Order: sequence, then C-alpha cells, then structure tokens
Amino acid sequence: MFTRDTIQGTPYQLRYWRLNGSFVPEGALAPNILFVMKDTADQGELVDFKLAFKNISQTAFADSMKINFTITDRNNVPHLVTLPKGKVLVSGDTLIVSYTIDTRDYPGNNTVFVEVNPNFDQPEQYHFNNILFKDLFVKADNFNPLLDVTFDGVHILNKDIVSAKPHILINLKDENRYLALSEFVAFYAGKSFNRE
Repeated sequence: MFTRDTIQGTPYQLRYWRLNGSFVPEGALAPNILFVMKDTADQGELVDFKLAFKNISQTAFADSMKINFTITDRNNVPHLVTLPKGKVLVSGDTLIVSYTIDTRDYPGNNTVFVEVNPNFDQPEQYHFNNILFKDLFVKADNFNPLLDVTFDGVHILNKDIVSAKPHILINLKDENRYLALSEFVAFYAGKSFNRE
C-alpha cells in the first residue's frame, strides 16, 4: 500500500489491515529423529545410510518428494545415485531417506551429498535446511589375497612327486573380510597353473 496527502500532510490511516493468503510448506532434515551412517568403513563393506526429513509447517507438500543422492569419490568425481521419490508429506509427517552404500568402488576419502526437494521442485519457504554433506572414509584393500596350497600337509615345488590320492588343503587369506573371495577371483583370473 502506498498513501500520500500532499495538501494536509497527514496520509490516511488504516483502522486495521487484514492479510489473506495460503502458507507455503516447509521441511527440514531431522538428524535428531533419525540419522544412521558410519564415517569409516573397509572397502567392500556395505554402509547403511538413513536420514529423516520432516514437514515442520502447517501445510502439506503438494507432491511426492524428489531426493538427490551423490557420492563424490577421492578424485572429486561425483557418482549420482537414483533414489525413488518419497511420499507426500503432510504437516508433521516424516520421510526416511534410505540407501545402502557399496564401498567397493570408493576407496579413500568420499563425500556423501543429500538434497531433499532439489532446486525447489516444490514450493518451500527455505532450502538451506534440506542439504547434508557427510564424509565417508573407506580403508582401501592394499594387499592381494594369499593362496596357500598343501599336499598331504607339505608345500611342494615343481617336479615334486605326490601320492596318487593326496589330501589337498587350500587356504585363502586376506586382511579384508569383505573382498577376499571376489578379490581372489580378480587377482588370479586368466592365470594358468601347471599340473606336473
């Protein structure tokens, strides 16, 4: 409103002012309700991620919530994760963002980025409280697995003679309990073994 009285110098005064409108919904990440994520893991370990997002306004959101989930690896390369849309949030309701991170391809320092209602996909009062950055350090598996084979309890060399029906014991050892078998297959793939 703009009012002016150039003759008397006393602009018109209102008795009351009534504003009619509809509220815009507002949501916020709520780690105090639910937040689950390890900050350090072994390579190959599955890391559970869970985070609550709550509608803290009196108005319901109009549509289901979009969620951006990105893992930025140690080389600063973002890996986008496609998550399904969340439910429609009515006033006071909570949405759980949930994902299991497979750390196999993310050795070193990583950053997990979560954004609910990205780019104001739906009208909302504020957006700064919809964003989370969290560091995830994955201890790299630096040692190849060790394959130990014995025939009747003895390690043999090439051209050694063994019994016709030996008791063969094969042990596979690795410091990483999550990648041992798959790492063995990758390490020994395509290698030939002599039977002499």
